Amino acid sequence: MNGIDVTGRVSTIFGIREFLKKDGSTGKVGSFMIMDDTGEIRVTLWDKKADLLNNLVKNDIVTIENAYSKMGLNSVEINLGVSSNIIIEKGEREDIPKSESSKMKIADLKENLRGVTIEGFVKEVYETRTFTRDNRVGKVARFLLSDGHNEIKVVLWDDKADLLNKLFLGLKVKIESCNIRFNNGLEAHVGLGSRIQTIMEEVLIEEKKIYDFKLGDSVNLLARVQKIEGDFLIVIDESGTVPVSLSQISNKNFTVGDSVKIIGKLENDSDVLHIKATSIEKGDNTIPNLDSLMNPPFKSIDELSNNDFCIISPLIKNISGDGNCYFVICDDGYGSIRGKIKKEIEPWKEYDIKVRIFENNNLKEFHGYEINEINPLIKAKSIFTVI
Repeated sequence: MNGIDVTGRVSTIFGIREFLKKDGSTGKVGSFMIMDDTGEIRVTLWDKKADLLNNLVKNDIVTIENAYSKMGLNSVEINLGVSSNIIIEKGEREDIPKSESSKMKIADLKENLRGVTIEGFVKEVYETRTFTRDNRVGKVARFLLSDGHNEIKVVLWDDKADLLNKLFLGLKVKIESCNIRFNNGLEAHVGLGSRIQTIMEEVLIEEKKIYDFKLGDSVNLLARVQKIEGDFLIVIDESGTVPVSLSQISNKNFTVGDSVKIIGKLENDSDVLHIKATSIEKGDNTIPNLDSLMNPPFKSIDELSNNDFCIISPLIKNISGDGNCYFVICDDGYGSIRGKIKKEIEPWKEYDIKVRIFENNNLKEFHGYEINEINPLIKAKSIFTVI
């Protein structure tokens, strides 16, 4: 029977295998089961169509178009030909029963569980490696998933390993239909029939810093007094310094080191960019003290604590962004950390970065400010001198 259109729910996904055709070429075949309220049937995909299995997950609602049926080993099967198609439906269908699937906490996972759904945050990302098995090159990648209380390594096989390039520290993900195995500890294996989805979380929005403001901007700024020069304060925050005019401020009783909350406007007078303040109040101590702002210490990533303001000197391993903001993954040999910067830099180079550390979903991250590339020749010379 030809020209079959059918809608059902994916209940089981089998593997893809290769075989030798009569003409000596290599073919591929894969299959899955779909079900509705009347029963269940196998769907077989040939050659390029077999790759469509990589997009399916247990309990997906799919519509199969322009397929044909034929007798399989034990029963009638649906087959996809060149002109056939599979559409993954976005809506739910209450009239089609669900195949058993379970969402579990990491703490409740046990060996040999199958089709499990788990959620958590990416805590660590490892390197992808390749291997050869049965004259075929495969790929495997791993990352560490944490829910804030417990952790599990997630293993991605073959095409799923490419998903590692889209993951970064602190990202919340849902892993659907993974299998739990034991290999020196429990692991969640992601392969054919599994899916990793990003879960959007509320993003921490940082207050604007001095270098964020442009001429004419209204200013609402937390900073510390670095100097007092006549009718001006020189204030400093993590990103730099700026003069503040006190011409409209009646209470001018300030001391070097004070935390101040400044409201005003960024203006340019006689080629001097400054804030014309309309209000200055006592600020809180969420901003680092004056000595830390002026002379931030160097720290390795494993030494970092929440609210630290310091300089780290990592290698940039990954960078992504939209031109206004960039997310980077850094490693200094002592640890790795994810951060947000506003300057485009190059991967696989080392930089000195002034950072402010904060915690997001029990993971340390940073906001980066002043960034300077490390000259490898100068670094090598300094190491040689120390030795």
